[in-house]
Amino acid sequence: MPPNHQHFKMIPDELLGQGSILTECRQQLQADKAAKAAQGLRAQAAPFAPIINFNFPPELFQMLEARGHHTQPLLPAAPLTTPNPVPEPRPVPAAPANMLFSPRQLEHIGQCMSIHEFSLVYNLSDELEAKLIKQGYTSTHVLRFATLDNLEVVGLLHGELAQLCDAISRWCDNHDDDEPE
Repeated sequence: MPPNHQHFKMIPDELLGQGSILTECRQQLQADKAAKAAQGLRAQAAPFAPIINFNFPPELFQMLEARGHHTQPLLPAAPLTTPNPVPEPRPVPAAPANMLFSPRQLEHIGQCMSIHEFSLVYNLSDELEAKLIKQGYTSTHVLRFATLDNLEVVGLLHGELAQLCDAISRWCDNHDDDEPE
């Protein structure tokens, strides 16, 4: 309340020096609470059971330590074993650098087909088909053992070798698509 203003004067002048009933009740509650707290502290200070402290001489602990060194452990020590060594990865047998098939293609080889069927399915030229048959290549699986050097010696042109490599690549890739899942 703003002091010294007549419109905000809520307490009559005759009651100004007297204490209110609310103030007296509040003071009484605080006094009761303080008395209970003081009584609780005194009750907690008196323990229900006696506290006994023991002091052990250091020689007793030295004696226990000395006995502990001569006794056997309760559990035997676990035998030292070396973990199973991780096997070294086996190298994939490398095909000679001039093989017609790559190592990946050798792992994912397609179905066995005659050279004539292979030529029809993968659009090899008639000349290339005739040269392969003339040299004794009867099926696609036999081509696994052919080298680029051998094929060049028998007269295959570089373009024909490229046709053959492309057809083999598609043949191995088609095999990957046909596998059941």
